[in-house]
Amino acid sequence: MLVKGVYHDKSIILKKKKDSFEIVRDKEGIKYKSVYIIPPREALVLPKEAQINLKGYQVYDMLDYKIFTKKSIDFENEDIWVFALLRALRAMYYDDIYVVFDDEDAFIICYVKDNKLSYYEIFFDKNELINYLNIVDKEILTDIDIDIKSLKTPFIKQGELLAFGGALKYVDNSYEQDIVSYQKLKKELSNLSTLLVGILICYIVISVSINIENKDIKNRLKHTFQKAFPNTPIVDIKEQVEASIIPASSQFKLSRLLLKAYSNLPPDAKVYTINYDGTTLKLKSEVSQEELSSLKNVIFSKNSNTNIQVIQQWKK
Repeated sequence: MLVKGVYHDKSIILKKKKDSFEIVRDKEGIKYKSVYIIPPREALVLPKEAQINLKGYQVYDMLDYKIFTKKSIDFENEDIWVFALLRALRAMYYDDIYVVFDDEDAFIICYVKDNKLSYYEIFFDKNELINYLNIVDKEILTDIDIDIKSLKTPFIKQGELLAFGGALKYVDNSYEQDIVSYQKLKKELSNLSTLLVGILICYIVISVSINIENKDIKNRLKHTFQKAFPNTPIVDIKEQVEASIIPASSQFKLSRLLLKAYSNLPPDAKVYTINYDGTTLKLKSEVSQEELSSLKNVIFSKNSNTNIQVIQQWKK
């Protein structure tokens, strides 16, 4: 399959292979499927939780975003610029990065982290854009035809970025991440804790029943506790065991991270998404300004009306 991504007058043709793709030159008579990228001026992108209505615009809820357009989108032959951008960055293994590209008479600067668009701005003046980039402390990926030699540490990549991402629409969709339901994980956590409590109770009952007549039962319990928790001094075995039913073994990594994240959330926090990639759990939520200082492991925050949107990261 040949797919041609087109953004303004720029284009990239990709050829689908078994487990990858390759860039193909645009030769006369070549047959391909074209995907036209809807530019930022025609597709306003906002967070999915945004509460806003724009008269005369159609609204599409897609992944973590709300897309506002004045015309219907033919998703079979068209793509939206934000998804083309995220596909391209994922294919090139770029993340936690600023991206700059043009939209005819304007410049678009985006910040992408964890393969999500955190925010973007539009600049109409070249000097204002360069001044802004000069204070950026992250890597910068550019796809514009202006001189930015004044940047201290630019990270420059040449190419038709959005056209490339658009062609990936029918070649590689692996950029999409599975979003795990917070309610589902909370239920799983509750069931797991109940199971562990049941196992612990059975163990204690059986141990006590078998050794009820044994005078050294206390010493055996101490020995068992020290074997399970070698670095914990014994004060009160019963209370210490009850306090240790939260899974601490490496085989319960996800549950342990969930417990950490859940215990740090304020009671009235709004949880939007929870992502887990096998080693790291990221939780996106909304809290009040007063509650922000009590949160741990915050890697991103921004104002949202009267509250603060935050992303916390928990690792094993």
